[in-house]
Amino acid sequence: MHVRPARPSDLPAIAHLHEANWRREYAGVLPQIALGKRLTAFMEEKWQPGYLGQAHVHVAHDDDGELLGFSAMVADDPDGFSFLDNLHVDPVARTMGVGRALMSANAVLALPGPLCLEVLCANKVARTIYRGWGGVEGEPFDDRILGVSVPAVRVDWPDTDALIHRLSGEVQ
Repeated sequence: MHVRPARPSDLPAIAHLHEANWRREYAGVLPQIALGKRLTAFMEEKWQPGYLGQAHVHVAHDDDGELLGFSAMVADDPDGFSFLDNLHVDPVARTMGVGRALMSANAVLALPGPLCLEVLCANKVARTIYRGWGGVEGEPFDDRILGVSVPAVRVDWPDTDALIHRLSGEVQ
């Protein structure tokens, strides 16, 4: 597996993986109508070349260049945290350390400041992983996704150095 900054040529594969993951993970959380044409239009609009100038986007790929996952970290949020806007792994690669590698790349970029992300309350697998990486969940809040209100939580890593050590297996 290789992790590198995304290129414009990666954007169609990123959009496809992002859309497929939302359709799979958010079925039953978001109404089916939101996961149809509305989702496709949202992904087409989001994953344009200009987004690469607004976010640090990384891709993980195999030796054949197939996309295994991606992440996108945007500028600091109002609290001074670097905000991880997206972290998605292809289901066939979920036991290969792809998420860990992408999170490590973002944690290094966030140094010395803190890092955060938001995750839907219903995404119990991701929440368990983030807690295992030392993430601290805040109180649930209502997020809006594709015009639908859904419960979410913010996960903070106030010490990105500790996060990097935890991700590398050196638990502090």
